[in-house]
Amino acid sequence: NDLFIITIGGVEPDGSNGCTDLTNVILEAAATAMTTEPSLGLRWNEKMPELTARYAHECIKRGLGFPSIKNDEVAINSLVEGFGGTGGQPVREARRWSLALCMSPGRTGRHGGQRTRWALSSYTAKMLELALSDGYDYSYTDMQLGPKTGDPKKFKTFDDLVQAYKVQYQYVHAVLTRSRDLTRYLEARYLQSPFISSLDDECVERGLDGIEWEEYCIPWFNVMDEVVVADSLTAVKKLVFEDKKYTMQQLVEALRNNWEGFEDMRLDFWNAPKWGNDDDYADDVAKNVFRYNALELKQNTNLFGSYNKPLPQHVALYWNLGPRIGATPNGRRHGEVLDDGGNSPYMGCDKKGPTAVLNSCAKIDYSLQKGVL
Repeated sequence: NDLFIITIGGVEPDGSNGCTDLTNVILEAAATAMTTEPSLGLRWNEKMPELTARYAHECIKRGLGFPSIKNDEVAINSLVEGFGGTGGQPVREARRWSLALCMSPGRTGRHGGQRTRWALSSYTAKMLELALSDGYDYSYTDMQLGPKTGDPKKFKTFDDLVQAYKVQYQYVHAVLTRSRDLTRYLEARYLQSPFISSLDDECVERGLDGIEWEEYCIPWFNVMDEVVVADSLTAVKKLVFEDKKYTMQQLVEALRNNWEGFEDMRLDFWNAPKWGNDDDYADDVAKNVFRYNALELKQNTNLFGSYNKPLPQHVALYWNLGPRIGATPNGRRHGEVLDDGGNSPYMGCDKKGPTAVLNSCAKIDYSLQKGVL
């Protein structure tokens, strides 16, 4: 994917329907040509004509995975409310949004568009692993990677584990925010973009390079592995702290040994309630993970005074991150893949069909997210 994304649909700056005959022609052509590029993002809203919706569903039926459906109202409200710093965008401008890169709604036009990638990536399953090892990375770097959050064998309540995870999450995202500030500062000095800047009226008016200033800064984190974290926390909550079938000492020992010699125990954790089955027990834990991860990002602002929003997605990283993240309490072994999306159930764990998956996914507050895959 070379990130050739065409954004279609949505509304006009005055709020009226933005779908036209050309929207339908593009969808029909995509369904007929059957090529993976360019990809399509469809801004879906209540004003979309039924005919356009039918063309979109027909295209999706061909199996290429697009158009990806984007909630137009949520994206517009997110851009209007802003990300701190310079504040939100005028609603007429926000209604003209398109996808920046593949998943991130961003400003368009000749004034204040996105000129460089603000995104960073973070691996929440690693943060949970560190919470279960007092911040020490046994599986990959063999070093103290995060802050000390206490001996997990001595955790007495589920909240003890959740708090340890939160501390690891806070630490990582504070460090990453500052590191991106540093690279952005250096880019402005040594990696300017004169051509892009010449096409942006704001840059011309201010006499500044586009990397040096952004009036509407909309940064994000690609927050990964949240489903692994949610399923893991759900399993620990049930099997250790509620059913008391296992102790934290047994769990830590099993994870250190990559579940080897603990197969029956691993299967119990694998078969614990999982996200994606419209099960409120598992879904409530997952919903809280997504919510906390989003709210915590507001605590760190970048050099423009804006805070990051989470954009949960993996693209293809769920494969090559596996060796970097040790065994996890959802029954996954060290080296095995992670969840293959932003809120997609872990592979093989959704047992009740696509409607149950959609019902689970509908429980997340997407107003807190930059986007989701």
